[in-house]
Amino acid sequence: MLTQVENLPIIQAPQLQRFDWLLHGFGLKDISIEDYLRAAGLKNPVIPKTHQSHGNTVHVCSHHDLRLPAGSLAGSTNPVLEGDVFVTNQPGIVCWVRSADCLPILLADRKNKAVAAVHAGWRGTAQKAILAAIETMQKQFHTQTSDVIAALGPAIGGRCYHVGSDVVQIFKKSGLYPNPWLEQVDPTHWYLDIAYANLHLLEEAGLTKENIYLSLACTACDLEKFHSFRREKGKRGEQVSFILVR
Repeated sequence: MLTQVENLPIIQAPQLQRFDWLLHGFGLKDISIEDYLRAAGLKNPVIPKTHQSHGNTVHVCSHHDLRLPAGSLAGSTNPVLEGDVFVTNQPGIVCWVRSADCLPILLADRKNKAVAAVHAGWRGTAQKAILAAIETMQKQFHTQTSDVIAALGPAIGGRCYHVGSDVVQIFKKSGLYPNPWLEQVDPTHWYLDIAYANLHLLEEAGLTKENIYLSLACTACDLEKFHSFRREKGKRGEQVSFILVR
């Protein structure tokens, strides 16, 4: 649902909006994470430095491991977290990802007040990064899937995303093909719907439909709001998605 943080447009999931202990959103293009957090009135949030590697590596973010005192802003001397899944239950630490066609996913454990942000392109989807996030939350925070709310943000839509047989073979090895989120259109190309595939993984993990928000926005179809790596032929640009415990 498109709304605003102060005067900045943002997409938020109604299922997450009702929790006053967290802040979340799927950003629009060219608006930085700092801009959104400043507009929300947060004072000195911890924004980990990250490098997304298109996999399923999980980082459990804490003030101690980030070598930051609570309330500090991450700077150039802080460690760079290499991965695509970031989880925490500590207030003030921002779990966030960048995307420009890949699927951003935000998770919240409404009972234990833990959150996660996941970056899932085709590689992360095939490696089931979303399940790695949930499994980590279960181990670290005693999360039950019945308490998890998931929000799937804007990504390239299935009819806009062509992939080749190399991608299909990787999905086949992961047990994710044949399935309806991969539709063959000619002998060497398929449509891939990464949101549909991750929705299936969430339901397979035990989440119910009412606890899952799906934005349905296609980054390739709406260049006014989003950057699309494929539609813009590799042009540099992105949008941010984030969640944190206040």
